[in-house]
Order: sequence, then structure tokens, then C-alpha cells
Amino acid sequence: MTITLALLAALAVHPVFYTNHNYFYKISGHYPFVYGATNGGLVKYNVSTGVFRSLNNADGLPTNRLNCVGLDSSGAIWTGSENGIALVDRDFQQIRIYPVDCVPCSRIHALLCRKDTVLFGTGNGILRLETLGTADDFNDDRQLEIYDTDGLPSNNTTALAANDCFWVGTDAGLARCSRDFLQIDVYTTAQGLLDNYINCVAARDTLVLVGTENGLNRYHAGRFDTLLTGFAIRDIEISGDTVLLGMDSLRQVGIYYAGSLQIYNPGLPWLVRVNDLVKIGDSWLAGLGNTYDENYFGEGLAEIVFSGGTPAWSIRKSSCLPSNHIADICAGDSGVFVALGARDNVSKGIGWLKDDGEWITFTQDSVLPSNDIHRCETAPDGKAWFAMNPISNSGSDTVLCFSFDPATGSWRYLPTRYLGMDNTDAVWDFKFDPDGNLYLEIGRPSNRLWIIDSPLTHVYAVEPIQPGFYDEIAIDTAGRIWRSIVDDPGGLVMTDTRKTIFNTSDDDYYIFSMNDGLLSNYIRGCVLDDDNRLYLATDAGLSVYNGQNFEKYTGFTDAELLDVARDPTGRIWILSRSGIFYMDPFYKTIQGWRFSELNINLEFITESKEVIQIQGFTFDTRRDCFWIGGNNGLLKLEIVHNDSLPLGSLVVYPNPAVGGQVVRIKNLPPDAAISVYSISGRCLAKDIAPDPSFGEATWRIPEGTPSGLYFALVKTGRGKRIAKFAVVR
Repeated sequence: MTITLALLAALAVHPVFYTNHNYFYKISGHYPFVYGATNGGLVKYNVSTGVFRSLNNADGLPTNRLNCVGLDSSGAIWTGSENGIALVDRDFQQIRIYPVDCVPCSRIHALLCRKDTVLFGTGNGILRLETLGTADDFNDDRQLEIYDTDGLPSNNTTALAANDCFWVGTDAGLARCSRDFLQIDVYTTAQGLLDNYINCVAARDTLVLVGTENGLNRYHAGRFDTLLTGFAIRDIEISGDTVLLGMDSLRQVGIYYAGSLQIYNPGLPWLVRVNDLVKIGDSWLAGLGNTYDENYFGEGLAEIVFSGGTPAWSIRKSSCLPSNHIADICAGDSGVFVALGARDNVSKGIGWLKDDGEWITFTQDSVLPSNDIHRCETAPDGKAWFAMNPISNSGSDTVLCFSFDPATGSWRYLPTRYLGMDNTDAVWDFKFDPDGNLYLEIGRPSNRLWIIDSPLTHVYAVEPIQPGFYDEIAIDTAGRIWRSIVDDPGGLVMTDTRKTIFNTSDDDYYIFSMNDGLLSNYIRGCVLDDDNRLYLATDAGLSVYNGQNFEKYTGFTDAELLDVARDPTGRIWILSRSGIFYMDPFYKTIQGWRFSELNINLEFITESKEVIQIQGFTFDTRRDCFWIGGNNGLLKLEIVHNDSLPLGSLVVYPNPAVGGQVVRIKNLPPDAAISVYSISGRCLAKDIAPDPSFGEATWRIPEGTPSGLYFALVKTGRGKRIAKFAVVR
């Protein structure tokens, strides 16, 4: 899916989502293919070959997190999510979104396919859909909506099954419905059910089984007998006289046969939830979740295999993003690294996306001191660095941060109190300057910035010590260090090192607040441009410090800002909850687009203070793209330049360049070479190449260049073009 931006006429953006899709909510299929509704999209697994494929939100699904999946008689794949219904063709290529106005509720909890009939259980009733054998043609569908006013015990549907009738589980009981829904009988605990909240229903011929948190019921002559009590039953699969039960995370799977229950979980990861069970061909399969409350990652599929005559579960997992919970992102020549810390048990360490598409995971089970990786940064020498949060403050050998060299596969670890640094419980942020010196903002009880020199042999403490949660560091070319604070007391801390970072005796500092013109004291991100202007993403809008005062920019989005980044052409890009925007530093205009306009569903955590923990935002100059991390995966926005624009469309700006330091030429093809001449014919710059991402060339106006008329000669494979512009001093 590629979206052309009207705001940047020569550009298009191509979104690609990387997700963990090993948390299976529901599975369905027809041998040899298994289809899974997962935390990271729709999965297709070939039982015979072991190959996984996946589709997600960037491919056209309404969201990454799917609740249910089913196959109709044509082989089309139906999915349901909190954002509606999607249909995927049998070739697993095309996705169509079912019209929302044809559905009683967009929250789809369950679905059931029977030939050309698809039943959807929603948060507000039932939709019966008759496709008439043309699943891909929505125009001829026959729709029927059923609600509690028609006889359902509740509109909140939890489970569906069918034999000679439809069985509808809800949060207030079970309904037995005729195929035309003209007759509906309701059953509750009064008729023998162990609980009115129905987890699952299975029907095969005359056998109907119902699972709840309190056990297993069997329907018989208008009432429900109790088969098992004291067990939570999450899913039921019937095969002949054998019933496979998905149970609580301790027991996991049970086999019910001839009136007795046998727990059968050899080979399953300990305490992992079994969310769904199916038999496809001769294969028994289980869709697994994880052991935690969050669904950022899962344990994949489990299949019963026979080895030496003893059956056991064998795990099948897709090689993908290790967790959908992104704390930070950094990119380099060797690939893209994501920090996957969450400051609790769902932290997942580090993910490394190589350029060939392979994902490599590093965790505490392999080489990491902890999975709580909070920040990552690429050093000038190409090594990837990682910082911890939280850190145990006991023990002198507890790791503070560490590096990984992709070229050699070697690791280096720096302990807390490194070379006499203060003890701490966290690293909030770190940055490298062009010389490879490391600036490290550590947390409580110190709340202090330290500088480690590039050989890692000396450390220097930087004043001031200011309480607060520091979330971003920026270092300008004048020797000033900027640090933003996201919680009380908030503000912006500037330390002027006077370009003598290893001599702190001449340092000066100032703490900026709203009293100095800041738009807000609560800052989420900061970045500098080539002229040392500082751009600050706050909870109230964008603040820009121009060296004298703060400029304020609001109203371009109705959502709070999360971060800022800079692209190679000098534009400042702004990430908000609702979209991505850019600021032209010369025209001082802000434009952009919402994620909803791109049909992208990117989720962030809601806590305003902690939101900077769970996201990353950076421009990758090597791969010509933005990387955005959230709470449901890693989004790549590839910049696609329109190389077919005529030469007559090139634009020089700002024109005139009044008091500025750069002139830009945009709408250039990638083979362009630009030379700049004075009106007298003197060549001031030769064969400037455009930035390949944005099709722009930048000429930095030399100091002392006088006011006057200048010419840009643009040479391309399609011809030449001369553009005039003026410089005004």
C-alpha cells in the first residue's frame, strides 16, 4: 500500500508493519493450511512445510490485533477485530474491508462459517451474512441482525457454534437459535449451566458442550448436565468420542474421554495460555498465548507429534519481531535494532532486523544481563549501544549499559558506578557526539548527566543536578547540552560546556520553564537543526528555541505530541498520537497527515508520563525511511520519491534567501547534479547530489556571500535546467 502525499507532491510513503504474530487468539483452516487470528495480524501456516506467512494493518487489515478467523465454502478467509470485519482471498493476497454501516457493531468477538453463511458475534448483537456464493461481492449479500430485543440473553457475544441450529454464547447466558432466528431459547444457570458467562461452545451432531470458568456442561433435553467442575474451560474441540479441552494456564490441555479427564501438556511452555484448539486433517493444533496479561508476544502454535510412540506437543513459531512493545529504535549500516523493555516481566530484550529481513533476538536467556532494555543508540563507529531501565542498585557489577558490534558479534558491558559514577536505578537517555563521547542521563537517586570519553577511560559529571524524569538529550555544535524533562518540575535544562566538555570548571547552565516562554514544562522529545535551533515536542504543542526566545506552534493536530526527528534535508518531523507532521524551518509552516488517512492503526500507551517509554521515532538515512515504534508493532514509513516529475517542476526555496544559511532545490530526479554560479559566472558549488529520499539538494551559502542574483544549473539524464534565485544579506 503506497500513499501519495498531496502535501509533498513529489513524494509518496509506503507503510510496512513489522509485528510479533505468535500470540494466537483463534485458529482455523483446511489441511495443509492453518489460519490464525493473532496479536500481529493474520497468519497462514503450512503444516506440511512449516512455512509462515502473515498479513497486517499495513497490508490492508483494519488493525494488527485480530479476535477471530474462519474459512467459508469458497476458501475465503474472514477475520474479525475491534475495528470490524475483513475478507482475505484464498490466495492470501487481497484484503477487503466489510462496510461498517452493514455491521451492528465494529467490535467482532467471534465468527462462524457454514457454507455460504457467516455468523458474526459482536459487542452489540449478531450479524448473519448470506454471501450467496460470492464472498468477494459485498453488494449481493443478505444481512440479518439479531439483538437482545429479539430474544438473545445479551448483545455481548462471546462464542458461536452450530449443528442443526446456531448456539450463541454471551456474557449473560446461552441461546439456542433456529437457522432463521425466528425461534430463540435461552439457557442460564437456572437450566444447569455452571456460569452465565460463556467462554466457548462446541457442537457436533447431537452433542453440544459448553465451557465456562467453572467447568464443562453438556446439553441434554433442554437442560445442561455437568461433566466437569472446578476447571476453567477456554476452548473445546470434538473429534469422535474424544474431546480436547483448552484449560487454565496451569493445566493447559485436557483430554476428556469416556467420562474421565486426563491433563495432557508435555512439550507446552509452562503456564502458557492455550487459547484455541483445532483438528486439521490428522493434526491436532493449539493456538498459544503467553503467561502474562499483555499480548505483546506469544509462543506460537503447538502440534501433537509422535516420537517413539509417545505423543507430545511440538512448538511452531514464526521468526518475527520479538515483541510488539517498542521502547526505542536505532538504525545503522548493519540493520535496525529495537529496545523491547517494558520495566516488568513482559520485557523482551533486543530485536535486530537485518537487511535480508531476518530477525535475531537477544534476551536474558542468551547474552543480556536483563530483558529491561530501555534505550538504544548507534555510535559513530557503528556499534549499537543499549541502556537499562530498571537497574538493580545493589551489587557493583550490575550492568548500566552495553554495546554490540555487529561486525564481530562482540559485546562490552559497563557496570553501574562505572569509573566512580553515581549509583542509579535507571538510564533515562544517552547520546553520542560526533567524536564518540557518550552522554548518559542516569536516574534516581543521582538525577545527573555524565559524559564518558570515547576510549571509555574517563567519566565527567555535568551540572546541574535537577530532579525530574529526563527523557531526551540533544547536543549542539556550540557545546551546549540540552535535556528535556517530562514530569514535575518539568522544563528544559541547558548546560553550556563552552566546547570544553572535559573541563567542567567553566560550565554554565540555565533551566528554562514556561516563565521563559516554553509552551509547556512537560517535554517528550527534542532535536536540533543545522543552525542550532532546538525543537521541542511538548504536551501542548511544538516549542522552538531560536537562541533568543521560544516560538510556539499549535493547532496542527488535536492530539498530544510524542517526539521529534530531523531528516537529511533539514525538515523537522513531529510524531503525535494521531499522525506525523513536518515543519519547514524556513517557511515555518507545519503540514502532515493523520494515521487514519493512511489507514494505519498505530497504538501508544495512554499514560502521559510513561508514553516516552513506549515508542521510538527516527529517520533512517541508509534505508530512506522513518521508523516508528508503538504498542502494537514497528512501523516503517518508506519515502518514495516521484522520479517522473518534469524538470520544469523543480523549485528553489527560500527564494529570496533572506539572511539564511541554505538554499534548497526540490523535485529533482536521483541522477541530478547541481552547480551554483554567481551572476558573473563564478562557480560556487559543483555537482551537488540530491538527497535520494526526498529528491532535494541543499546548498549551504558560504560565509561572506554577498547579496545578489545566483543561478543553479541542474544536469540530468533528461536534459538541463537553469533556476534563478536571490540571496539577500
